[in-house]
Amino acid sequence: MSEQEKPHPPWMGPPETDGWIETYEPTEEGLSPTIRGLVRRPGEDGRLSKDERAARARSMAILCHMSVLFGFPIFLFSLFQRDDPFVLHHAKASGVAFVLFYGLLVLGIVVHPVLFLAMLATYLFPLVAIWRASKGAKAGWLGLGPIGEATFFPFQLTHASREKLLLENKQQQEG
Repeated sequence: MSEQEKPHPPWMGPPETDGWIETYEPTEEGLSPTIRGLVRRPGEDGRLSKDERAARARSMAILCHMSVLFGFPIFLFSLFQRDDPFVLHHAKASGVAFVLFYGLLVLGIVVHPVLFLAMLATYLFPLVAIWRASKGAKAGWLGLGPIGEATFFPFQLTHASREKLLLENKQQQEG
């Protein structure tokens, strides 16, 4: 039986696609407003506006705190990148919440199951921090912000990113 004569199952789509969904080139006009904001390119000068930088920083801070909920230490990327003070603060706070949550999980398995209740209570810290990060605020005491700053004190902004922030602030004040 030749390839042309083989029956084509309907779940594979049209015969000309060979089971693969046809792709198309998305245009910026065809995207929803939410997705259009995510794929937005920097301005012609290559820099993002202050509002765009703030939105990206809030998104990255929220993603850092989601590391406790996902079980993967996403906060480490921001902790080692060290290019935004807001994101770095939230990465430090989420690092403390991550260690606390998964430390209590291991202790609950090894020592006593009552520690699972304490582990569930620590879920509150990243949820509060996510709420505060979405508003553009620091993590605060309930988000473990000051504890994160004290614990991860060696992680500070890099010299180059500090100079870049100072230059951008100076340019925005002048222009």
